Amino acid sequence: MAQPPMRSEYTPGSPPPIPVPAGTPMPPGRRLRVTLAIVGGMVLLLCMGSVGMAYALYDNATAPDRSAPDVAVDNYLRALLIERDDTAAALYSCRGADRLDAIKEFREDLQSREKRFGSEFSVQWGALAVNAERDLATVRAELKISTVVDDFPQTDLQAWTFETRQEDGWRVCGAERAD
Repeated sequence: MAQPPMRSEYTPGSPPPIPVPAGTPMPPGRRLRVTLAIVGGMVLLLCMGSVGMAYALYDNATAPDRSAPDVAVDNYLRALLIERDDTAAALYSCRGADRLDAIKEFREDLQSREKRFGSEFSVQWGALAVNAERDLATVRAELKISTVVDDFPQTDLQAWTFETRQEDGWRVCGAERAD
């Protein structure tokens, strides 16, 4: 049987290499370690990619939607009047928004009436009318306030105007009743 050709990579000035016949198989223990290292590296890359993708999906799902003036007002009203969550409402309001006192007082009035009459008030609104100019917009909403007191349904309609501004997404900066 003929010997396989010898590989020799010798450069002048370096010690001569130890001749290894070409095609010599890797020892079984070393082959297993290399295979495990490759498989482990691939699993690690897959895990890191999955974690990154999960974070991106979570971030997109939980980020507040402030894509348009009417969307910001709708989300602000939902947080303030339905969920009654000031922290969530703050996600949709301008920094230092001190012109939102009127709508906050409206909510406080509803809460005091609920206690006084022992009845829950619901607030609904339909389509919101937007008048936008560059990074400022006004949004008009008609709020429908409903309750039942002593078995009699009661409804009130109130028109409101909201000022919005483009601040890292649209945010609500002011609110006033538009009688």
